[in-house]
Amino acid sequence: MWPNKEQYLVLRQKLQNSRSEDIQFYERAGLYSSDNYNYFGIMICYVIFQSITSKLHPWEYDNYNDWDKFDEFGKVALVDGGSAHNSMLSFEIANAIDMIWKEQFCILNEYHHAKNKLKYLASLPGITSLSKYDLAQGFGEDYVQPSETLKKIALASGYTINALFSHLSKLTGDQYGTINYVLCKAYREKWIKIKDNKVMFTKKSRLE
Repeated sequence: MWPNKEQYLVLRQKLQNSRSEDIQFYERAGLYSSDNYNYFGIMICYVIFQSITSKLHPWEYDNYNDWDKFDEFGKVALVDGGSAHNSMLSFEIANAIDMIWKEQFCILNEYHHAKNKLKYLASLPGITSLSKYDLAQGFGEDYVQPSETLKKIALASGYTINALFSHLSKLTGDQYGTINYVLCKAYREKWIKIKDNKVMFTKKSRLE
C-alpha cells in the first residue's frame, strides 16, 4: 500500500532510466554546495533567472530550455568576468545576478553560518517565496515547497507534505530534492494519478 519503498523506487528507477543526470544532481547537491562558491553562486543566479522569467514552479516542469537560456545569456557573461547587464536579461534580473556573483564567497560563508538557512536564502535579492525552497533543495537541505501538486499527493497518501517526505526519506535515504523531483515528475507524466482521494499507479508506471 502506498507509500512504500518498493513503489517509490519504481518511480525513481523510471526517472533514473530517462533523466539520470537530474537524479545525480540531487544526490550530490549537498556535496557541491559545501565549499564550491562558484557552484553556489551559479545556482543562486540561475534560480533568480528562472523564477523571475517563468510563471511555473521551477522543478515541476522540464526546465532545460530555461537552463540553456541562462547558460547563453547569463552564466557566460559572469564566468567571462563581465556583467549580466551585457546579456539579454532584464535590468531587474541582471542587477540581482551581478550582486550575487560579486558577493558569492561572502554569501556562501553567511549561508553556512545561518541558523535558519531557508530564511537566509529568502533574504537574497531576486529569491521569491517559492524559489527559496528550490534553491535550498539544490543545496541539499531538507525543505519542501508546498506546491499544489505535492499537496494533492500528500493528502491522497494520508500524510502532510512534510510527513510524507520524511517517511520516504527514512525508507530510501533520498534527500528531499530527489523525492520532490520524483513525485512531481511521476504526477506530470501520469505514472501516478489521484482517484477517490488515493494515489493510484497507472500502466505508464511500469518499468520497461
